[in-house]
Amino acid sequence: MGQVFLEFKNNNLMNSVSINTQIGNLPGSTVSTFLIDVTIGAACPTPLSVFLFTISGNYQFTVSSLVTSMAVSGSPPQILSTTVVSPNIIRVTFNEQFTVSRHFRLTISNIFNPQEISQGAVSLYSLPYNSISPLEVSELSVPFQTVYYTPTLNIYNAEGNTPISPMLFYMSTNQYLTLTILLPRLFDPSFILQIKSDVLAFQKGTVYARTSTVNNNNLIYKHPNSQTIQISGFSTIPSGSLITVTMRAWFGTSPIFNMYVSIDTPTHIASNAPIIYNTVSATVSAIANNYISAFTGTGG
Repeated sequence: MGQVFLEFKNNNLMNSVSINTQIGNLPGSTVSTFLIDVTIGAACPTPLSVFLFTISGNYQFTVSSLVTSMAVSGSPPQILSTTVVSPNIIRVTFNEQFTVSRHFRLTISNIFNPQEISQGAVSLYSLPYNSISPLEVSELSVPFQTVYYTPTLNIYNAEGNTPISPMLFYMSTNQYLTLTILLPRLFDPSFILQIKSDVLAFQKGTVYARTSTVNNNNLIYKHPNSQTIQISGFSTIPSGSLITVTMRAWFGTSPIFNMYVSIDTPTHIASNAPIIYNTVSATVSAIANNYISAFTGTGG
C-alpha cells in the first residue's frame, strides 16, 4: 500500500509557540502577521528541510501569503521557496538541514479570515525534502478566531434625550424610545438588522428606521415575536453611517432593560453568529407618579 499524505508514524511533537496567537481577527479581513516560535526536536535527514503549514476552518492562505524567517539564536534559516499548495496548505523549503534544538521564528502574512464568525487552527509539519511523511508535528496548536465588529449604540427617550436620572423611562406603560447604531463597517444589502430586548415588548406598526448617508425607502419590518424586530431591504450603507430606529414599546416593572443589536445575513443571525453585534442598557423609573413628584413634590 502507498503512503498517506502527512501520515505521522512517530511520536515526535514539535515544540512550537505562537508569539501572537491570532484571536480577535475581524471577519473578511487579512491577518498581516502570524508569528510562530519553532524549536526543532527531530533532525532532518536531507540537505533541505521542509515545513508544511495547514489551516483549518474557513481560513485561507492567499497568493500573497509570504513566509519570512527571523533569528532567535544564531542566524535565521534561509528560505529557498514558498509555495501556496492550496488555500489551506502552504509549503516552505529551507536551504538548511535542520538539527535538533535549532531555534528560530517564522511569520506568515496575508491569511484571509472568513466573512463570518468562525474558529480554526494552524498545524505545522516538519518533513524531509521530497517526502510526505512528517518527522514531527505541531498539530492544531495555534488557534484562529474571528470576532464580531462592535457598533456604538445609544438609547434616547421620546424627546431625544439620553435617559439619565431623573429623566428616566416610566414603568408599566407604553412609550417611544430611539436607538442609534453607528456602523463600524459596511452594511451589505444581504444583511438584516435585528433588535431584541430582554423585557420590552415592541409594538407593531410603530417602528421606523433611517440612515444618515443613504435613502432606504423599501424597508421591510418583521416581528418574529414581541421582543424582536427584524428590518431588511437596506441598500449598501457605508461604514461610519448612523442608523436611527424609533419604536414604541411596553415597559414592564423591570428597573433595567437591555437591547441587543445584530447585523448580518439571516442565516448567521439565526445561528447566533452575527459579524456586527453589541448590547446597550437603560434604566426605568419606579412609576410615573414618582417622576412627577420629583419636580412638584406631589403625585398626580
